Amino acid sequence: MQDRCRVPPKGRRGDEQLRIVSSTLPTAWFGEFQIEAELAVLQTIMEEVLANGHCQMTQLELAERAGVTPHIVQRTVCTAIVGGLMRIAAWSSGGAMDRISKIEIVDHGWLARAKQLRAGAIAGGE
Repeated sequence: MQDRCRVPPKGRRGDEQLRIVSSTLPTAWFGEFQIEAELAVLQTIMEEVLANGHCQMTQLELAERAGVTPHIVQRTVCTAIVGGLMRIAAWSSGGAMDRISKIEIVDHGWLARAKQLRAGAIAGGE
Protein backbone atom coordinates (compact mmCIF):
# COMPACT_ATOMS: atom_id res chain seq x y z
CA MET A 1 0.00 0.00 0.00
CA GLN A 2 1.30 3.46 -0.91
CA ASP A 3 2.22 5.91 1.83
CA ARG A 4 -0.20 8.80 1.25
CA CYS A 5 2.16 11.25 2.98
CA ARG A 6 4.89 10.62 0.41
CA VAL A 7 2.70 11.09 -2.64
CA PRO A 8 1.12 14.54 -2.49
CA PRO A 9 -2.28 14.77 -4.16
CA LYS A 10 -2.79 16.92 -7.22
CA GLY A 11 -2.85 20.56 -6.22
CA ARG A 12 -0.96 20.08 -2.93
CA ARG A 13 1.01 23.14 -1.91
CA GLY A 14 4.81 23.22 -2.04
CA ASP A 15 6.92 23.28 1.10
CA GLU A 16 7.79 26.95 0.62
CA GLN A 17 4.15 28.04 0.39
CA LEU A 18 3.29 26.05 3.51
CA ARG A 19 6.17 27.68 5.38
CA ILE A 20 4.78 31.05 4.36
CA VAL A 21 1.31 30.41 5.82
CA SER A 22 2.71 28.79 8.96
CA SER A 23 5.09 31.72 9.49
CA THR A 24 2.19 34.19 9.40
CA LEU A 25 -0.03 32.29 11.85
CA PRO A 26 -0.32 33.71 15.37
CA THR A 27 2.18 32.01 17.71
CA ALA A 28 -0.60 30.46 19.79
CA TRP A 29 -1.76 28.52 16.71
CA PHE A 30 1.53 26.77 15.85
CA GLY A 31 0.41 23.63 17.68
CA GLU A 32 -3.09 23.61 16.20
CA PHE A 33 -2.21 23.43 12.51
CA GLN A 34 0.78 21.13 12.06
CA ILE A 35 -0.60 18.77 9.44
CA GLU A 36 0.42 19.73 5.91
CA ALA A 37 -3.15 19.31 4.68
CA GLU A 38 -4.47 21.82 7.24
CA LEU A 39 -1.81 24.33 6.30
CA ALA A 40 -2.74 23.87 2.64
CA VAL A 41 -6.36 24.76 3.46
CA LEU A 42 -5.28 27.87 5.37
CA GLN A 43 -2.91 28.87 2.55
CA THR A 44 -5.67 28.50 -0.05
CA ILE A 45 -8.06 30.61 2.02
CA MET A 46 -5.40 33.26 2.64
CA GLU A 47 -4.50 33.45 -1.06
CA GLU A 48 -8.15 34.08 -1.92
CA VAL A 49 -8.53 36.67 0.84
CA LEU A 50 -5.42 38.52 -0.29
CA ALA A 51 -6.60 38.49 -3.91
CA ASN A 52 -10.31 39.23 -3.38
CA GLY A 53 -10.83 40.45 0.19
CA HIS A 54 -12.55 37.16 1.09
CA CYS A 55 -12.60 33.49 0.10
CA GLN A 56 -15.81 32.51 -1.62
CA MET A 57 -16.09 28.91 -2.76
CA THR A 58 -17.72 25.62 -1.91
CA GLN A 59 -16.17 23.10 0.45
CA LEU A 60 -15.48 20.85 -2.53
CA GLU A 61 -13.77 23.66 -4.49
CA LEU A 62 -11.65 24.55 -1.48
CA ALA A 63 -10.70 20.89 -0.97
CA GLU A 64 -9.75 20.51 -4.62
CA ARG A 65 -7.65 23.70 -4.68
CA ALA A 66 -5.86 22.73 -1.46
CA GLY A 67 -5.40 19.12 -2.57
CA VAL A 68 -7.15 17.69 0.49
CA THR A 69 -10.44 16.00 1.41
CA PRO A 70 -13.60 17.98 2.21
CA HIS A 71 -13.45 16.57 5.76
CA ILE A 72 -10.05 18.22 6.32
CA VAL A 73 -11.44 21.51 4.98
CA GLN A 74 -14.39 21.31 7.37
CA ARG A 75 -12.21 20.43 10.37
CA THR A 76 -9.64 23.14 9.62
CA VAL A 77 -12.21 25.88 9.01
CA CYS A 78 -14.17 24.94 12.15
CA THR A 79 -11.01 25.00 14.27
CA ALA A 80 -10.02 28.37 12.81
CA ILE A 81 -13.50 29.81 13.42
CA VAL A 82 -13.59 28.64 17.03
CA GLY A 83 -10.14 30.14 17.55
CA GLY A 84 -11.08 33.51 16.11
CA LEU A 85 -8.91 33.37 12.97
CA MET A 86 -11.76 33.55 10.47
CA ARG A 87 -15.52 33.60 10.14
CA ILE A 88 -18.11 32.62 7.59
CA ALA A 89 -19.72 35.91 6.64
CA ALA A 90 -22.37 34.48 4.30
CA TRP A 91 -23.37 31.31 2.53
CA SER A 92 -25.72 30.30 -0.21
CA SER A 93 -28.45 27.70 0.03
CA GLY A 94 -27.63 24.09 -0.71
CA GLY A 95 -26.01 21.12 0.92
CA ALA A 96 -22.84 21.26 2.98
CA MET A 97 -20.59 20.31 0.06
CA ASP A 98 -22.04 22.54 -2.66
CA ARG A 99 -23.03 25.55 -0.56
CA ILE A 100 -20.83 28.55 -1.32
CA SER A 101 -19.29 30.05 1.79
CA LYS A 102 -17.84 33.54 2.05
CA ILE A 103 -14.92 33.27 4.49
CA GLU A 104 -13.28 36.35 5.97
CA ILE A 105 -10.14 36.61 8.09
CA VAL A 106 -10.92 38.23 11.45
CA ASP A 107 -7.47 37.93 13.04
CA HIS A 108 -6.04 41.26 11.90
CA GLY A 109 -2.49 40.33 12.92
CA TRP A 110 -2.52 37.20 10.76
CA LEU A 111 -3.90 39.12 7.78
CA ALA A 112 -1.37 41.95 8.22
CA ARG A 113 1.59 39.52 8.38
CA ALA A 114 0.34 37.73 5.26
CA LYS A 115 0.02 41.04 3.40
CA GLN A 116 3.53 42.07 4.45
CA LEU A 117 4.95 38.73 3.37
CA ARG A 118 3.13 38.92 0.06
CA ALA A 119 4.37 42.48 -0.53
CA GLY A 120 7.91 41.30 0.18
CA ALA A 121 7.54 38.42 -2.26
CA ILE A 122 6.23 40.77 -4.96
CA ALA A 123 9.01 43.29 -4.30
CA GLY A 124 11.55 40.43 -4.39
CA GLY A 125 10.33 39.42 -7.86
CA GLU A 126 8.50 36.20 -6.94
